[in-house]
Amino acid sequence: MAQLPLPDRGQPLDVTYIYTMANVINQLSNTVSFSNNKNIIIDTDTIGKQKLKNTEFAAVAGFTSVAIPANVTTGQVVEAKYTFGMTFKNPPIVFANIFAKNNDNATTSATVVVSNVTTTDASFKVVFGTAGTANLGLNVFAIGIPYTPENTPTPASSSDQKWQHT
Repeated sequence: MAQLPLPDRGQPLDVTYIYTMANVINQLSNTVSFSNNKNIIIDTDTIGKQKLKNTEFAAVAGFTSVAIPANVTTGQVVEAKYTFGMTFKNPPIVFANIFAKNNDNATTSATVVVSNVTTTDASFKVVFGTAGTANLGLNVFAIGIPYTPENTPTPASSSDQKWQHT
């Protein structure tokens, strides 16, 4: 995007400068939408519903491999962790799905549960419904309010920074 040069003090505003200003404003308007229908609502366990402009939230999508022993048993639980690569103001909304690297019965019968979310990472438990060999990873998606020094959270208790599903 074009940078608008700052005028000198006392410089008269001419048509060229006003045209440049209007052009930069139009480019900005095309880049960022401020319409009401472009908002998102994030409703979390710790902070409740918050309606945000499309420029006030962050999303992270990623992949993590799951370390699996040679063979799994029915009901076996394997844990995995994903680090967001950024810090959220509060624990974000996180979900994951299994990416099957092969199609054996143990992989295709596995389920994933989000077990813990903090402002910087999420932990998961993969539960196998069938015994056998398995080879899988997790596709992870997190959405929330990014941390900035201006929006430092002030929780009532330490549980506001971290929540855990049981």
